[in-house]
Amino acid sequence: MPFERSEKFQAVLQRAVARRLAFTRHVDETVDALGSPGTRAGVKDYIKGSDELLSAIKGAASTLWEKYWSVQETRRRETLAQLEALKWRPFHAIGA
Repeated sequence: MPFERSEKFQAVLQRAVARRLAFTRHVDETVDALGSPGTRAGVKDYIKGSDELLSAIKGAASTLWEKYWSVQETRRRETLAQLEALKWRPFHAIGA
């Protein structure tokens, strides 16, 4: 199954984003409560970076997904080669 259509991954990703945004809101509220004028812009810039974060997470997860299936395919080919080597010779070739 292609990585982009994995419903389980999309659900986990959306939950992670929601948690990250909740944390960022908490930090934002804490900074507001402290009344630090110089740090407010940095928090807002951090929130705006969520698109970049999502893109990076998707890219990394996609790479992992592709590597996993590549390894699985290699293992499958190795197993098939081992099974092929274990096959019995055809009956007519036994005496030869």
